Amino acid sequence: MSLSIRTAREEDAQGMIEILNPIIQTGTETMMSDPLSLSDQVRFIREFPKAGVFNVAVCDQSHQILGLQDILPVVSEVRSEVGEISTFVSINARRQGVGRQLTQVTRQIARDRGFTQINATIRAGNSQAICFYQDQGFRIRGIPQNYGFFRGQYIDVVRMEYVLSQGKTRVASI
Repeated sequence: MSLSIRTAREEDAQGMIEILNPIIQTGTETMMSDPLSLSDQVRFIREFPKAGVFNVAVCDQSHQILGLQDILPVVSEVRSEVGEISTFVSINARRQGVGRQLTQVTRQIARDRGFTQINATIRAGNSQAICFYQDQGFRIRGIPQNYGFFRGQYIDVVRMEYVLSQGKTRVASI
């Protein structure tokens, strides 16, 4: 599949919610519980921190958005170079390299922006996502129990990390 990876734009919001809402509706792959509206997604894009990374994967033939990935800076007085990653691929485009291509580009941009570590928090029951991140070089750091309350029950998560570098530190500019 021929893809282009580029920075997310407001006009991508409709394509994003067409990916996100079916995933949210499964109730097993994300901590998000309520479907997103177009205005919700436009606002998220508009207010996304400049220090973060937000990319989409676009099919070169159909120009349809097939995946999205972001890294939000973790606000901390101790470290400003850590980010939290989220990856979503259209249910119809999985296992075709979309997530891998997104991660390659997003990881390089994060490195260029001074991030030294990327964290991922995945629902413990989402074995496909855990395997995906492991295939991308992430390692499991812990499995917090009863991490969140979701649709009437407590859920566990898997905390993973990817170390980009041990070197330079950037100044937080969120």
